[in-house]
Formats: sequence, C-alpha cells, structure tokens
Amino acid sequence: MTMFYLLSTLRATPPTRTPTYGNLLDESIYKGVDSVIGFYDAILNSKGNEWSNKFWYYTAEKGQTIYDAAINAKNDVYWTFPWGYWGIDSIVLKGSTSDTLHPARYGS
Repeated sequence: MTMFYLLSTLRATPPTRTPTYGNLLDESIYKGVDSVIGFYDAILNSKGNEWSNKFWYYTAEKGQTIYDAAINAKNDVYWTFPWGYWGIDSIVLKGSTSDTLHPARYGS
C-alpha cells in the first residue's frame, strides 16, 4: 500500500475552486497512490505539525484506520493553543481511507 499526505495549503482543490491550481491529490491517485490526504485552506504551521504528530500516533500506536486517525487528529488539534482549527478542518481524504498503516518493519 502506498500513502501520500501533503501537509501544505491549496493542494487539495475542492470542486468549487478553479481547476487551474491543479489537484495533487487527484494526480497522486491517478499515478497509483492508494490513499492521499491534503488540505485546501491555509493552515497554521504549528497546527499542521500537531495534526501530523497526532495522525501518526493514531495510526502507528493505536492502529486506527487512515480516516479515523485523520479525523481524530483534526479534532484534537482544535483544543491546542491557539484554539481552533486554523485550516486543519479543510482536510480532504481520497482513496483507501479504511485501510490501516503498518511500519515498514512490521512483524517478523
């Protein structure tokens, strides 16, 4: 399984925006990536870092699906200072989001 997440802004262009900005999520799926995560609004750097840490915690340590980990991380970020989502609520998930992730050296 391949997964790609882009912790950047204006990369997951929603349908209401002009397609001239491109959409790295759609292109990644087209190129064979199984699951992709992106954001379409500007995100505060500290909130992006917090979301990333929480996402990997929920996937690697708790064994949650990509979807559940992404949403739980989004919800956790709201309650860290400065309060609010600051763009993290513009998350877009595509592909196989019901899969779980395992470290590259998982098992024996």
